[in-house]
Amino acid sequence: MIAKIRLEGIVDGEAVRQLSEYLGEEIKTRRIHLGTDSEVSVWSDIPEEEMEPDKFYLDSTKEYVTDATAFLVSFPELETRVKPIKLPAQTLDDMSNKLEIMANKIENILGAFDKDMQFNSKCEVHVPNLGLLNINNLAYANDYCTERLQGKLNEGWRILAICPQPNQRRPDYVLGRFIEGCSDNTEVYNF
Repeated sequence: MIAKIRLEGIVDGEAVRQLSEYLGEEIKTRRIHLGTDSEVSVWSDIPEEEMEPDKFYLDSTKEYVTDATAFLVSFPELETRVKPIKLPAQTLDDMSNKLEIMANKIENILGAFDKDMQFNSKCEVHVPNLGLLNINNLAYANDYCTERLQGKLNEGWRILAICPQPNQRRPDYVLGRFIEGCSDNTEVYNF
């Protein structure tokens, strides 16, 4: 049962820490003073050295929303005031029906996406072969014109990728080539 809980009473510092972790927020407390007849005082005008070192009074003005049953099982020794929260009258069947309707809508959307969307229908994707594994020189050419690109192709470079850019007239190219006797490290150039 979800409820608003008000905490009251005197606890030690460890209980305050456990309450903070359980409720997920800082617990408001005040230091206490035990008088000569064991009367509890929480006044702020009492000097700090007369306050109890590890005793705190829980501030009863704040309400915390939590599962009351689980809270009372976890902290049976605490004084609490429980105020139930009224939820709309919905049965478990109503909630499960709503979740099932939402799941069906998501499935329909995903099914329509798979059938109606055609991605990259104008280009065919090249699947690399073993020749691509032999490349030991890489280069990228920014905003390259056709004549300069042909010059690089004549030098033995091969086009690995063409990257059209929205803000420039010509695409960028990723080029690669294999040089016999080159070290095992791949070198990358920019043209």
